[in-house]
Amino acid sequence: MMKIKLFNTTLSFSYAVIAVMTCVLLFDKNGGIILCFLSSLIHEAGHITAMLMLKSPPEKIKLCMFGIEICDCKRSTRNKKHDLIITLAGVTVNFLVALLVFLINLFAKSKILFDFFAINLTIGLFNLMPVATLDGGQALFIILTNKIKHEKASHIIDALTFILIFPTAVLGFVVLLRSKYNFSLLLISLYLIFALVFKKSKFL
Repeated sequence: MMKIKLFNTTLSFSYAVIAVMTCVLLFDKNGGIILCFLSSLIHEAGHITAMLMLKSPPEKIKLCMFGIEICDCKRSTRNKKHDLIITLAGVTVNFLVALLVFLINLFAKSKILFDFFAINLTIGLFNLMPVATLDGGQALFIILTNKIKHEKASHIIDALTFILIFPTAVLGFVVLLRSKYNFSLLLISLYLIFALVFKKSKFL
């Protein structure tokens, strides 16, 4: 594990991630995976920027095989308004980038620009789902805890996650059977199941 100290934040990278990124740069001729990774970085940069602006920098940022983990130790002492701003900052930045790229693409037609627009829009919409571990679920949890207890709010998020799993999984199977290769929705449904079963939520 490689670690870099930047002010009060520790950045860590696993060697496996570095190896995978190197392979992607060498073999991803269409640039699709790189655009997805860049859009994910933009999303997380939105969260981090909001944290820095609100004087609540993350203690650790870890780049791993399944995404970027931000250790936010000050969350329990932060007011809910600031917490909500930080939670929704990622999708906000994705939507702003998508809008900017869409406008640029109107004048400079490019497949890469359109793909970059579509990926940012998709990441933003996906993360707005009211599901455990996703920004939409965390934002809804923050709003609910203003009126009800944490445990009840957690049960509501779990129920919404479960409700969304079934149609997503069914649609994923249908898309896979018809296309013979597109299993993206199926992977999303598996991710939602993982989130519900293992309770890998940032607010629990």
